[in-house]
Amino acid sequence: MRKSSNISQQLASQDIEDVLGDAAYVELVNQCYGFEGKNTIAPPETKDGEVPGRIVKFVEEWFRTMPPEVPNLNHTEPADFMIRHGLDLTLPDLDTTLDRFESLFSDLNTMLDRDDGESTMTIPEIVIPGRNRSKTRKS
Repeated sequence: MRKSSNISQQLASQDIEDVLGDAAYVELVNQCYGFEGKNTIAPPETKDGEVPGRIVKFVEEWFRTMPPEVPNLNHTEPADFMIRHGLDLTLPDLDTTLDRFESLFSDLNTMLDRDDGESTMTIPEIVIPGRNRSKTRKS
């Protein structure tokens, strides 16, 4: 295996939800469960340059403080909600999230490169209508 870049090292002990980022995952959960007002989950505060912790653990703790009528967190519900709402879903920091996923897949491709230099896996072009990205994507 080849050496991984910084993003893979940062995410090594985290969940896939952490790749989304704190603000995006918290907003996804808020939309999924219809949280508004006092039940709205706020993203954890982090200092500049600080690598955030596991966002799922933070959200689980938040759910423990909710009133009894609020259902328990189901870890598959936010993913299901995201799939069902697709391109209609608006999440904060989408470009940063896409950059994280691109970097992660680039790291995976590097680790999977064969000795002859050919990759056994490629990154598909991500096209989101109405959200054109200025930088060129590499595979």
